[in-house]
Amino acid sequence: MTVDGSSTQLGSLAVQLSFSFAPPAPAPPVSPASPVPLAAASTVAVPVAPTAPVVTGRHPRDSQRMRVYRAEHGLRGAILPQLGDCRAYLASVVNDPWWAERFPELYEGALPDFRPGHGARRAFYRLELAPPHGTGRPSITLPRSYRTQHVVLHEAAHWALDQRTDLAVHGPAFVRLLVDLTERYRGTKAVNVLREHLGVQRVRVGPAAKRTPTGWRYLDA
Repeated sequence: MTVDGSSTQLGSLAVQLSFSFAPPAPAPPVSPASPVPLAAASTVAVPVAPTAPVVTGRHPRDSQRMRVYRAEHGLRGAILPQLGDCRAYLASVVNDPWWAERFPELYEGALPDFRPGHGARRAFYRLELAPPHGTGRPSITLPRSYRTQHVVLHEAAHWALDQRTDLAVHGPAFVRLLVDLTERYRGTKAVNVLREHLGVQRVRVGPAAKRTPTGWRYLDA
């Protein structure tokens, strides 16, 4: 279960935030009487302090992705055999006041398209390429063996945090939302098992969501 896409396309979710802390490259020697050639000047690196990240529209490094996957191993919930069943389950989630309060812009009419994923080896969420190359809409791809309540909630969490490029894709904020979704829609027993697995794998879980003047916010720290 992952986010799939290319960082060079608007239609992809895998846009990440990178930080550059490399020391500056030495500038080429220039005679005081000679102006710095434009080509040479453009290659001189500018020092960046560790406290001042360079924002490039990319997510922070997804360092705990595999640990999250290992923690989820064996967690399924009810099987949802058909894509229509998966869509109906997610519709029941977004129509709940709990979800609507946190993600009011993600309502039933805005649900992602569900794709069968013929030949796909995993489930994933992504924003499709803009027309004419794609639909420009969010989609969730679910091969048959991934059509379960837990996987739908995992991909729903990606959908909910789609625009948050300040967060790692499977970072603490994502995991906190997954825990909240599991507790709300699968119950105490399921969330306790998930928390136990996350602890075994040393997965970092973000703080509880905070209510702000602009709505609820999930944060990595």
